[in-house]
Amino acid sequence: TNFFDFGTLIAPGSVSGAFKFKNAGNAVLKIDPPVPSCGCTDAKVMPTNTLAPGESGEITYTINLDHAMGQVQKHISVYSTDLKHPEVTLTIQMDYTPLYELSPNLLRLHLPADKAETQATFTIARNDGKPLGIDRLTTSQKWISAAWDSSYNAEADSAKVNVTFHRPTKPT
Repeated sequence: TNFFDFGTLIAPGSVSGAFKFKNAGNAVLKIDPPVPSCGCTDAKVMPTNTLAPGESGEITYTINLDHAMGQVQKHISVYSTDLKHPEVTLTIQMDYTPLYELSPNLLRLHLPADKAETQATFTIARNDGKPLGIDRLTTSQKWISAAWDSSYNAEADSAKVNVTFHRPTKPT
């Protein structure tokens, strides 16, 4: 089949799968590199892009879902030397809910000129009802710090995170 439906899915940031096929013709089948419909999808022909009659292969794919939510449908175009079907479109769909949800999604902080730091809070929730399962918090810059709120409970499915933005100092 050229269609796969993951159904309703609560998952981390990516999904993977494969479409299997067989060269049922009597000539060598050459397959061009698959062309995904967006940059969030990676697709490859495995184990090789040239198959003798009777050989099997697969188109493997990984879809990065970092910016997806709700009904998601991705397509992969496959071009080959097959005279009857030189172009085939593979379709993958799902109803996707990220495993973790942040609220708010974006923190906008204002640091007045006369202050050395400012703070904000966000909530992280796990959408499958299981405990958060996060061992540590790290930040992208040394002048930003993050810590669990004092009400943090390791068995809870959500928690508040306190973020502090420290005014960066100029190197000396």
